[in-house]
Amino acid sequence: MVNEGETLGIIMNNSDDVNQSITGENNTQIYSGNDTITAIGERSMAAGRDIIIQSGINPKKYAELLVQKKLLEEQLIKLNEEKNKNRRKEFAGVAINLAEKMRLSAHIDFSPRKLNQLGNAAQLLGSLDIAEGHYNQALRKSRNDGDRRQEADSINNLATVKFLKGELEKAEELYHQNLIFYKEIEHQQGESSTLNNLGNIAFYRGEFNKAESLYHESLTIERDLGRQSHEANTLNNLGDVERVKKNLDRAESYYCQSLT
Repeated sequence: MVNEGETLGIIMNNSDDVNQSITGENNTQIYSGNDTITAIGERSMAAGRDIIIQSGINPKKYAELLVQKKLLEEQLIKLNEEKNKNRRKEFAGVAINLAEKMRLSAHIDFSPRKLNQLGNAAQLLGSLDIAEGHYNQALRKSRNDGDRRQEADSINNLATVKFLKGELEKAEELYHQNLIFYKEIEHQQGESSTLNNLGNIAFYRGEFNKAESLYHESLTIERDLGRQSHEANTLNNLGDVERVKKNLDRAESYYCQSLT
């Protein structure tokens, strides 16, 4: 298994709109007016009644599950917004515990995006098997839904888990699969992140020239996109390559650039 303290800059989330994707999920339009809000609420209540009638689930139990789902979603939002690592782990722990309580219920459904976020929470806690389970669920559901973007993100997250487990061949296979996928859907952020992660695999194999080439490909895209935090991550990885190649002046230059 790859030691957390020794890993290069792994990029899990391939989107800069994570806040929007969490808080705005399934809201393709902003509604106004009490009539519209009431109509939406009535549809939701009707759907709940249908589930209760068809499944025979205890209404009180179903209400409890809905409350737990809401609390879980709130924890994921807090996790996304929080910068402090220890606080992030707290929110991740609460979210995973709630998900475990709801795991045996067939009456509460999660979107592929939420499942990927749950996987990220588990990964933050070092629970790689749990993370892999959520990512596999996200992959199956995204394929059933025809959601190619979430399918690509699910594969990327599965590849990252394999990398952290030290299963480099499987991780590389998944990343290559994903690189083609991201190019097909013209998602440059995902393409850049995947190139960076493939560079990490090459680095751990001691293929430093290959790693350097992949990092430079990623860096070019990041600069075109203007994603400074990801650019800094890639510059730091290039610094690591130069350091192990004993090019200390070049390594220092990359490290300094990553801090500006």
